[in-house]
Amino acid sequence: MPSQSWSVSNLWADRVRSRASAERHESCRQSFARRVDTYIPMLTIPNFLSGVRLAMVPVLLWLAWSGERRPYLVCLAVAVTTDFLDGLLARLLKQASELGAKLDSWADFLIYLSVPVCAWWLWPDVVRREAPMVSVAVASYVAAALAGVMKFRRLTSYHTWMGKVAAVLLPVAVVLLLSGLAESVFDFAVPLVVAAAVEEIGITIVLRQPTSNVPSIWHALRLRKRSRTGSSSRDECRTKTADRRG
Repeated sequence: MPSQSWSVSNLWADRVRSRASAERHESCRQSFARRVDTYIPMLTIPNFLSGVRLAMVPVLLWLAWSGERRPYLVCLAVAVTTDFLDGLLARLLKQASELGAKLDSWADFLIYLSVPVCAWWLWPDVVRREAPMVSVAVASYVAAALAGVMKFRRLTSYHTWMGKVAAVLLPVAVVLLLSGLAESVFDFAVPLVVAAAVEEIGITIVLRQPTSNVPSIWHALRLRKRSRTGSSSRDECRTKTADRRG
């Protein structure tokens, strides 16, 4: 009788352990599935291109430090091409996302900040000659970035129409300037960069919360007006509810 009771209790304990193990396995499987569902949408072609551009920043710095002019220009041209393609493919493939906008902004920010340093290492005479225009371009870009960081505690990713044109034209102008093919394009690109930076600062001032993909200051004003209308409607509903309760 005692041995029979002992075997029954063992059988019951084995079943409990088996059920607990199955529950743990199922919990791990569901957790893994949730992580896959979270991260798989991030693995898109536009995000990959932005990641490649980010990874090229230390490569560009190393090439410039090593005095490799031609490989540097080739890599910079590749970086500019990925900047053009990631936005285009995001629209065509309908893969635009908040993460993609942030990756693109960080990649652009680091690439553009690295260019003056690399140019100074490789072409100091050109940088000295174009110092006023280079200083204006860098200062305007940094000012727009700082405005967003000071207000929203993050880099903005407006991707305005004017900013997109400047983002394509400026690197091309830099490559043409450094290669000695055409210097006048750089003088034309810098004012456009300044205008795009001023518009981004204006958008930062207008918006109440960080928003990605704002094509122009006009769109920012519309968003602000829409947010005011929505908040006033909510206040009106709260007032009516309070009156009814009273």
